[in-house]
Amino acid sequence: MESSPLGGVAPDLLAKYGADSNMGRLLRQGEAKRLLKSMEEAEPDVRQQEALRLQIMDRIEQINAEHALNIKYLIEFGVSAAERHQFQAVLAEVIQHGGLTLQEAADLAHAQLLSLSDQSVNGPGSSDWTPSSSSPASGGGTIVA
Repeated sequence: MESSPLGGVAPDLLAKYGADSNMGRLLRQGEAKRLLKSMEEAEPDVRQQEALRLQIMDRIEQINAEHALNIKYLIEFGVSAAERHQFQAVLAEVIQHGGLTLQEAADLAHAQLLSLSDQSVNGPGSSDWTPSSSSPASGGGTIVA
């Protein structure tokens, strides 16, 4: 069985060097840069698949096409295609600061999307989450070096 794309290419080194060490930050920055580059290279294909999915008139076929795209993206990058833009934004921050592993970055992106979704369903101001009120380790906020 293949390892998770969020495990990185050097999980043993990531475990050895924490985010508070220079080597740990450099490793995390490199991992984020590598994955973000792969995601950017896959973007034209993903956009084409999304465009094809929108042309499908049958609702069941459209749902199946969306599911197939999300699963393919999840297997390749560790996040669904629907989460990719948020994840790319978090990876860009990790490239700058190196404070999170790929898994932590994916968890943060997912938590941010859930928060945005809750706000859109419940209305603005209904959530206590703000970028400054949460730490990256708790699933929110911005990454600080």
